Amino acid sequence: TASPTTFQNDPYFGESQSTLVSRGADGRLLYRGYSNQVGDTNSNGYVQGGATNMVPDFSTAGYMECDVPIPFVPAAVVLYPNNDGADDAARIQAAIDSVGTLSFDAEGFRGAVLLKAGTYYVDAAGGLLVPYSGVVIRGEGSGVTGGTTIIYRYRDSENSFRDNTYLFTLGTNWGGGRVYLEEDRDETMIDQDFVPVGATKIKVADASGFNVGDEIAIHCLFN
Repeated sequence: TASPTTFQNDPYFGESQSTLVSRGADGRLLYRGYSNQVGDTNSNGYVQGGATNMVPDFSTAGYMECDVPIPFVPAAVVLYPNNDGADDAARIQAAIDSVGTLSFDAEGFRGAVLLKAGTYYVDAAGGLLVPYSGVVIRGEGSGVTGGTTIIYRYRDSENSFRDNTYLFTLGTNWGGGRVYLEEDRDETMIDQDFVPVGATKIKVADASGFNVGDEIAIHCLFN
């Protein structure tokens, strides 16, 4: 078992190389399994604990899998803060909808909504909807130097946040802030007590409704 705090010698990084993630000879990162705790095999034959977890690989979690630089999309609509504390949701949404009507450029972008430095407030229950491809929402500066800040102030009737309230919702098929599959979708339960971090396979109770290449959604229900 590897420990996250154990380091080993490495020809590239010397002593600053973790045993969980290391650099291979081809320059790519290598990920090794690790255990949080040692446990017994459960009724489904899975060991709770043991060297089954894997450090998640986020190396491609970026624009175009991080293979190309992030493009700079010209601003099609520019907004300035009102500085009066009023709700800005309607005018930001109108700007998003306006850019959404523009044609795509050669790179697949319609244009950007630029929120100039300052503070904006959103009170709308559904937040802001972005149902269009090719629309970029961009601020400027940073919070440290006085950049763009959006404050989401929506509260429900009990004056609290709900877990299905989001500042931005992307896509055209939403319900309460969550994206769902079609109503006639097949559903089944995950049939294992423990799903390791970084798992690429999950045992389900009934896989008969699924085919290779299907798009699936996994719902994780917390206590």
